Formats: sequence, structure tokens, C-alpha cells
Amino acid sequence: MVNFLNDNKRQLIFSFCMVLVVHMMKIVNYYPNADDIVGIKMGILGGRLLGRWFSGIALSVLSSPYDLPWVGGVVSAIFISLTMVVFLNIVRIESKLYRFIAIFLFIDFPSMASAFTYFWCPAFMLALFLAIFSVYLCIFSTRKISVAVSTLCFILSLGIYQIYYLVALITFLYYIGNELLANKFILSNVKRQSIRFFISYIGGAGGYWFINNLLMRVFNYEMTSYQGISEIGIMSIEEYIFSIKKMVNQIYIFWSGGSKYITIYGTINIIVIIFVLYCLSIILFNKNNCLCKRIILCLLFPLAVPITYCYYLLSPNVFYHSIMELGNYFVYLFVILVIDKYKISKYLHYIIPSILIILCYYHFLNDNIAYQQMNMSYEKTKFAVTKTLLQIDQLEIENTNKIAIIGRIPPDDYENEIRAIPLITGASTNNFVASQYHFNRFSNYFFGRKHFGYGDTELNEISEKREVQLMPSYPKDGYVKVVDGIIVIKLSE
Repeated sequence: MVNFLNDNKRQLIFSFCMVLVVHMMKIVNYYPNADDIVGIKMGILGGRLLGRWFSGIALSVLSSPYDLPWVGGVVSAIFISLTMVVFLNIVRIESKLYRFIAIFLFIDFPSMASAFTYFWCPAFMLALFLAIFSVYLCIFSTRKISVAVSTLCFILSLGIYQIYYLVALITFLYYIGNELLANKFILSNVKRQSIRFFISYIGGAGGYWFINNLLMRVFNYEMTSYQGISEIGIMSIEEYIFSIKKMVNQIYIFWSGGSKYITIYGTINIIVIIFVLYCLSIILFNKNNCLCKRIILCLLFPLAVPITYCYYLLSPNVFYHSIMELGNYFVYLFVILVIDKYKISKYLHYIIPSILIILCYYHFLNDNIAYQQMNMSYEKTKFAVTKTLLQIDQLEIENTNKIAIIGRIPPDDYENEIRAIPLITGASTNNFVASQYHFNRFSNYFFGRKHFGYGDTELNEISEKREVQLMPSYPKDGYVKVVDGIIVIKLSE
């Protein structure tokens, strides 16, 4: 391991520095979001209701149950740089320029910025490293114990966050494709590597499933309905059709930015898609390779996109955040691998890297806009909670601990620039006090105030009261009022 790091120390140092530069704004500032409020003091069992039973343990060991931006940022940077070193040894990019672009594009990819918006980021980056390291062991290690170690890494990675399990599969497929591109494909080696990989891959899923079910029985809990986790299984034909439509729409949003206007992001991605088609044509019409090899390559590399979004087919209520779309990075990587291996026009050798560097810089700007918007969101939330607590203190009522919050503060009504590109979850200008629970957690953590809420049935009954219906909504005067001895806070209709 020491020799491996020494051989790759330049890439390691460069990757580490790039993470600090790109995500510095989030690393040195405290910009909490709704997840921070929910996750405060979550402890080692945090995340278990989502099937992420190892995430709380990992976060408590690597950082703490609190959001510590600098500590979490540095720890995340270490795991990202280790991941990049291992990853680049798998895909084997020859050109230094293309290696630089591959690193830059990965580090400031929207999915990575999305990961940094969460206080879970150190644990997420450990999960990513474990997933990619598992692939590396299956490919390059010949020791028998490496299969067991690889399986364990997959189990722990899944126990933190399940999305990187798919990234590992795409990485292995791209390794095979890259070996074919470079004419270094040796069937006996790839057969051995594939057997080792799929034993570890399937074994990791089985081990994760066993531990997850064991913990559910021991601690007597059930999986949450969030992200359709509690509904995983065979769906109806109508649900599959609906899920496929959602998948296609999400793919369109990612690659176009989802804006009705022409954007830099959407334009660059159109150019990249043209490059992808050009690269596929180079492979398909390369007479130096047999037809079978050309067809395999043309089918293998595009698999990155459907694999990335395949969780849509597991449950009808799955919805994707930007953090879950890291597999799209491999589409850009495909272009890099092809121009790194094949002779193309000298003009394209200048144009393609230039376009990709412009995209990298655009992501860099977007990431920092996202972090600035997190700051705006926090300031709005803190102002709204502060104003509400002051209004509560002015009420003529003895017990102010129990409150009824009706509705939520509506999102900003102006065209948000960040939404002209793929939405980075956790980063918006909106107030993140989304419910009674969030309000109570926020006021307790930041102001030391203990408030208790009402159940859904009680809230519905309160909201139907005539006097409550006549109340104005936040931020108008009178949105906090005592109705029949109950403190009512009306955020929206």
C-alpha cells in the first residue's frame, strides 16, 4: 500500500488540493440544511431506517454526530483523493492532460457538490472509496483473501449509501471496455477478474441484506417510506411504465438542465453528446478490430446511463437527487478514453479537451453558487424562526411549549438560476423549515427552546377552525396567534 501511494503521490496530492479549492466555500463555512437539523445528535444508529446502518458508525468515527465543516471537508478530501488514485489505476488514462481533466471533472461534478451539502459527506466519500477499492482488488489482487476483503468493502459501502454500488459496477464494465480499446484484453485474465468481481458484488449485496434484516429484528424497527424504500419489489406494468417515464425525464433534466431557456450547461452537453456519437462511430468503423469487438464496445460504454438510473425500477416512489447521478460522469469519461487511445483529427485534439475544461469550470462556478445559496437558505430560515419565537414570547399564554404549525413557508417564486442546471439537492435559496418537526429541532438546537407539536389528525382539525382559516400567512402580521388555547403558527394556507 505504501509503494502504491508513493507511485501515485502526485495524483494523490493534486486531487486533494483540487477538492479543497473547488469546495473550499462549503468546507470553511457552516451552511446547514434540513438534513443537518434532522441529523443532529443522531449517533451511531443514524440512518438505519434508510438501510444505511453503517453510516452513523462511520460518521461518528470519522467526524462526529455534528456538522463540522472543516473536519468533514478534509476527511472527505482524503477519501476522494484516494478514490481518484485507485480509479485512475483502473481506467488507465495515458495522457497527463486527460488525467487532469478526468480528475477535475470528477471532483467538481454536480453529484460531488451535492454530497458536500450534507453533513453525511465524510461517510458518503468513505462509501465511494470502498466501492471503487473493491473493484481494484478484484482486478489486480491475486490473493484469495482479497475476494473476502472486497466483499466486506461492498457490504460496508452499501451500509453507508447504496448508490455507489452502481458506480462500482460501471467502473468494472469500463475497465473491460478500456482493455478492449487499448488492445490489452486477455480473455483468461478478464474471465478470472469477472468471476472474482461478481462473487464479491453479489456476496456484498447478500451480506448487506442479511445484516440489514438482522438489525431490523434485533432493534425492532421497519424501513421508512422515504424514496420508496419500504416498497421495493416487483411492480405492476403500469408502475414500470410510470417509473420508466420518470427515468427518461430525469435523464433529460440532467443533460439539458431542465430549463426552458438555452443554457451554457445544456449547450455544452449537446456538444458532448455529439462527441460521444463521434467516438462511437470511431469504434464502430475501426477496421483494425473485428466486428464482434466493435459491437461489444458500442453496447458496453452506453450502459453507464441506464445502470445509473436503474433504481427507478425497484420501487414506484423512487426519485433521484443529483448525488445519485454520479454514473453520468462516465459518459464524459468515455470521450476521454477514446481520444486517449485513438488517433483523431489534431483539431479535435484541441477542441474536445477545451470543451471539457470549460465544462469543468462551469461546474466549479455552479458548485460555489450552490453553496452561496445554502447560506441564503440558512439566513432565511434563521430569520423566520427568530421572528416566530419573538412573536410567541409576546403571546399572553402561560405554556408556550406546545405549538401547531400549519403549512410551510412556500418556495421562492422567482426564476432560480441554480435550477437552470441539474438541481443540487440541499442547495437552494428556500427556507428549509419544512414541517413542525424541523421547526422544533431548529429552535431547540440553535435557541435552546423546547417545543412540542401535534399529530397529523390534530393539525387537520386545528387548520379547519374558522379563526385559523382567517389568519394571514407568514410573514404578515398575525400569522402567530392563540386559538382556543392553542398557539397556532400559520406559514401557508
